[in-house]
Amino acid sequence: MLIEITNLNLNWIEADVRRLFYPFGEIGSVHLFRDGRNNRFSGKAHVEMPVKNEANQAISALHGKILTGKSIYLLELPSKTEETTLGASI
Repeated sequence: MLIEITNLNLNWIEADVRRLFYPFGEIGSVHLFRDGRNNRFSGKAHVEMPVKNEANQAISALHGKILTGKSIYLLELPSKTEETTLGASI
C-alpha cells in the first residue's frame, strides 16, 4: 500500500521517515519530495508498505499526530492497478 505523508519537519531525512514507520511493520520504498527551486525537502513523502494491515495500522496511529510541533497527515493512495482500473471505467 502506498501512503502519502504531509506536513513533516523540513529537516527530516529518509531515515527519520523509516524510523517513524518501523514499529508498524515492513517498509518498502520511501520517497521524499523536494522543492523544485532549492532542492530542499518539501515536507511530503510517500512510503510503500507491502502488508495492507500494517499500513492501515500506521495510518490509524500516525494521522494527526503532532511531531516536532506540527500535525502530520497520512493518506492511502490508490495502487497503480487501481488507477488503471478506475481510468478504464471512466
